Amino acid sequence: QELHKTFASLPQKDQRTAILILHDIQRGDLRPEAGKTIQDYINEYQLQELHKQILILSEATGVNISMLQQIIVSCPTEENLDDFNRFAELRLTLDPSKTRVFIAKVEGEEPKARLVMAKGGKLLKDFILDPEQREKILAAYLNDDVTLDTAVVKHIDVEEEFDHLENDNKENDSNVSIAEIKNGILGIVSTTLSGISRYLPPKEIVVDTLFNIIDKESIETLDGVGVFLHRAFENLYKEKSSIIDKSVAFNLLVTKFEAYLKKLYYIIHGEEVPPQNEGEDVTWANVIHAFSCLWGLKNNPKPTYQQLYQYLILIKGWRNDESHISPTASDQELKAALDIVITMYCFATGASIEDLND
Repeated sequence: QELHKTFASLPQKDQRTAILILHDIQRGDLRPEAGKTIQDYINEYQLQELHKQILILSEATGVNISMLQQIIVSCPTEENLDDFNRFAELRLTLDPSKTRVFIAKVEGEEPKARLVMAKGGKLLKDFILDPEQREKILAAYLNDDVTLDTAVVKHIDVEEEFDHLENDNKENDSNVSIAEIKNGILGIVSTTLSGISRYLPPKEIVVDTLFNIIDKESIETLDGVGVFLHRAFENLYKEKSSIIDKSVAFNLLVTKFEAYLKKLYYIIHGEEVPPQNEGEDVTWANVIHAFSCLWGLKNNPKPTYQQLYQYLILIKGWRNDESHISPTASDQELKAALDIVITMYCFATGASIEDLND
């Protein structure tokens, strides 16, 4: 509430980051430390996001990561950008062939060879000096249907987001029934799992079983996952779900996927997933190995199963990423990512129903 009073005075980028921080605090992912201000957390979150952005640009163009980061964190201006020849030296680290492909993706047309380094230098300069332009450049690079000319930086409605935060603390805030949630999930898997329908039970049974597993009692260390998954689905399917709600739902679903699989395994086998060697911690690989339906995806030549294998790789990557998904992600990007995660929850469940029945 104190932040709310002064929120409008923050720059738009800080407002968006602060909303994410408040959601993380609210759902227990961030525990505020004594003596740290909201601005301290904003700076930390934005440094993490900046590091991700720099990694993407470096992978795409070959530009030197440490040199680029040093220049950006110094908050350069147009006038001092090339102090001590630092920008000129950074520009020389661009890989011409990679940069040409990058420019073609960002601008929507391939540049002439003689213009590659000039255009690459211009994009690099804009990336350093203008955070909004940085977001547009990356949006154009990461999205097939976006170019630099059409990329838009999303601005949030402050009052709407605070209303969501306040409503999240009220009982029955979501006003969404379990039937509505199940119908939403059915709408996703009816498409994403259509290629293997004959190998799975009817999708209505799969979705019902998913929620039966979430709600079923097993052991204390595994049952807590249900609270987070219910929260995720309520955030996703409640009326007027905002992009922040969807981001929260996505991050919860990604981080709890492994815990859900552990619970599913326990309910089937009556014991927890074993580690590779006695006394060791159970790893992601141990959990995936425990399900032949997941472990077998890699070597299944059928295109539909290879697609599911790629989904599994994506979830692993998102799970290992501290931020999970960029706070600048669009609705379209979030929807695609959510569809992938929900599909894998349902695939693992559907492929295990025969074992559950045994």
